[in-house]
Amino acid sequence: MICLSACAGQYRPVNTELPLAENFTLGAINLYGWDTFNTFFAGTSYSNQIDTNTDFRLSGQYSHQRSVGDELIGEFNTWVAAAQAALGWRGGIVRLAGSRTGDGAFIRAPWDGKPSCLSLQRSDFDSAGERAVMLGLSYNTEYFSALGLSSFLNIAHGWDRRLAFEGTDLPDRTEYNLTVDYKPPDGPLRGLWIRLRWAHLDIDGDGATSRDIRLIINYQLSLL
Repeated sequence: MICLSACAGQYRPVNTELPLAENFTLGAINLYGWDTFNTFFAGTSYSNQIDTNTDFRLSGQYSHQRSVGDELIGEFNTWVAAAQAALGWRGGIVRLAGSRTGDGAFIRAPWDGKPSCLSLQRSDFDSAGERAVMLGLSYNTEYFSALGLSSFLNIAHGWDRRLAFEGTDLPDRTEYNLTVDYKPPDGPLRGLWIRLRWAHLDIDGDGATSRDIRLIINYQLSLL
């Protein structure tokens, strides 16, 4: 496996006095798997602070994936493009995102996760031909942050998806995600991270639904 990457710019909190280049990031990576497939990914974002209480970010993503060499897992060629806008105000953040996947195949990621703004807990919303939109909400005030608490909610809906090789249409789907994090800011439990995640996936047509609850506990130890 060969991984080649190139990045320009570095994101950091900005204000209106900084030049445009300080608000802009661009990155790209290419992942080649011998006799399987090649994946190219590029992403860009622009952020700015409107006033002391309000800021926003615009971002875009594009991935192209195709079989290569002996095509041991089949011949295919596909892509996915996504865009996202986020507006923050007084501790609240609203995110709107949309994506479109090519008709050739679904996106594969057997070696790692997917760097997609519509990759949720149960679904990645990148089946062949799929179109998807997402609404994300979070509200974390200084009071909650002082307690070590934060949370966010995502709701995504995908339609027009299909099994490319069989030519079979798949039902629309909607996923709801809620995540709550607890990180004690100080005291003997500093370094602890407790994450509680809940997901509800609703698939149209046959009424199929699935629920997923996850409890993740991490503790960072200082060895030096």
